[in-house]
Amino acid sequence: MNNFKNLEEEALREAPSPPEYIKENIVGQIANLRTWSSIMDLFVSAPFRLITKMIGKEEPYPNKKERNPPHLN
Repeated sequence: MNNFKNLEEEALREAPSPPEYIKENIVGQIANLRTWSSIMDLFVSAPFRLITKMIGKEEPYPNKKERNPPHLN
């Protein structure tokens, strides 16, 4: 077991590390994806949910008692 750990550590030391610009590029792409997903959530899914609620046939208050303010129940 110890030999495999030593072998792994040796392989990691010998492997060249990737250039810094690759890391910066990946981080930038992730930031762009987060921004676009937030925009899509705001401008696509929220209005879609609103429209489906407006079109839906389910009445928000099926019982007449639930429509009344609490002091009238």
